Amino acid sequence: PLLAYAATALFFYKSSANPSVASSEFQRMLFSIGAYFAAVQACSGDRAEKLRKTALGGWLAGLILISVYGILQKSGGVGSIMVPKLDRVFGTFGNPIFFAAYLIISIPFLVGWMMETKHWTLRLTLTAGIVVSLWSLFYTGTRAAFLSLPAALVIFYFILEWKNNWKWTLA
Repeated sequence: PLLAYAATALFFYKSSANPSVASSEFQRMLFSIGAYFAAVQACSGDRAEKLRKTALGGWLAGLILISVYGILQKSGGVGSIMVPKLDRVFGTFGNPIFFAAYLIISIPFLVGWMMETKHWTLRLTLTAGIVVSLWSLFYTGTRAAFLSLPAALVIFYFILEWKNNWKWTLA
């Protein structure tokens, strides 16, 4: 799939009627592929499990921080913290739909980690993260996000079931 993605990126770059726009998109696609390969290499080997947990923890910490920033965008900030005030928040993603897509992909991981952890402080932190992520998702004003969130949660649940040999259930 990544080879097809790279080939498609090259095809669109070479066949574009607007080379300046195509160049930046091509660079973005190459960066994405490079980031994927770097992550695969960083999270493999003898310490793979610990590295994957660290990478997921970093992803989820970033999710919580960008969600708080999205909430601050709606109000324009709090006290001396000033951020651009927007009707539909987008964090640092450029538009609300991209931000909502990131939230939709990430919220199920927060839910799964919260359900699996035994530490009450981490569970409380993750619950707070879920709340601010949903709150920020609401402020994106993207109707499709709320239609896709239940689907993302169901898919994530079935992936967890399958990975645990169908022993991990809510019942």
